[in-house]
Amino acid sequence: MEFYKLFLKFIETHYPVQFAAFGPHIPPATLFSPALVEIKKSDFEKIKKFIQIVFQLAHTDLYIRALTNEIPLIAQTPCSNYAAFMSYDFHMTSDGPKLIEINTNASLSSYSSMLSEFQSAHLGKNYLGVHFFENCKQTLLHERGESSSAPIVAITDENPENQKAYSEFLFYRSLFQQWGWTAEIIDTQNLVFDTESQKLRSETNIFDLVYNRNTDFYFESPSTQALKKSYLAQAVSLTPHPREYGLLADKQRLLNLSNSEFLKSINVSDSDIALIESVIPKIKPISEFNRLTSKKERENYFFKPQRSFGGKAVYRGRSLSQKTFEDILFKPYLAQELIEPPAISVETEDGKKDFKWDLRVYTYKDQPQILIARLFQGQMTNTNTLGGGLAPVVMS
Repeated sequence: MEFYKLFLKFIETHYPVQFAAFGPHIPPATLFSPALVEIKKSDFEKIKKFIQIVFQLAHTDLYIRALTNEIPLIAQTPCSNYAAFMSYDFHMTSDGPKLIEINTNASLSSYSSMLSEFQSAHLGKNYLGVHFFENCKQTLLHERGESSSAPIVAITDENPENQKAYSEFLFYRSLFQQWGWTAEIIDTQNLVFDTESQKLRSETNIFDLVYNRNTDFYFESPSTQALKKSYLAQAVSLTPHPREYGLLADKQRLLNLSNSEFLKSINVSDSDIALIESVIPKIKPISEFNRLTSKKERENYFFKPQRSFGGKAVYRGRSLSQKTFEDILFKPYLAQELIEPPAISVETEDGKKDFKWDLRVYTYKDQPQILIARLFQGQMTNTNTLGGGLAPVVMS
């Protein structure tokens, strides 16, 4: 707990306005690990190259046209901005980095940046992420588009006060206000699209920028219809938005990106295909399995919903019952080759504990912004155990 207290004191000292904004919603000790995680610089260079290739490919006309029959119409709507808080998650192996998933609205960027700053100040190491907030301001202004006025930002999610990341919403609202912007945290269902004025509004504000944390990625539910209408009318800048999700983060894209014939058909070079294949684990549509598929074969895969997030409804083949397996055969699932996460030993108040970890790379467009490790115990990433949580990353 000593590490946690020191880190909270760091936030209070360096971000006093934001710390005060937390009120009773102080982030828990289980969110921050005292560990430092080391990766090879060569692995990071490979990750950078992979992200550049995939991001640039996803915005080519050939790629977009090839997906016409695979992504919803709303994701085919042209859009001039991207996603300000993207991430690529990896497991590090002896064969290099292996992609687990791509996210367009990754959480915890604020804490990841502050934790990198904290460790940099204490250990004298320069971590990627220490200048994130400076970059973030410029990124969001770029996402909003040219204007002479200060942005008016909606930070939106379903029942935001009940979200685990609510303290981060409070942090960003306070940060935006400190920059001289207007910012409001609002439940997505309370947003209103005024058809006459073509404006997205709440009771008190008319918005021109939305920090969208809602996980209805294609705006299909009744509660996201105001977002959908304003997006289609190009009345507001959303970050992220359905197009970026459809091009990159829908897990169906992993099938496309791991298919060498698909990549060749859109003129991807042999060298780029080789790099992509070396980073993306084998992935199959659920249609390649049936009720008679042996348990031994299932053990080699993780089964994920096509639009999953945060590990929800994800099953490890080894622990998947026959009944659940037969149930997901008729749902939009994918099977991803099981890549075991690496492990690290962490000194805690209760002695040394072993944790699994993955690597999250926050990006804007094709440029890494923050490197952070996420330490956890159990099947999926979580922040439930003291000693686990977010940890800065150093390169050797």
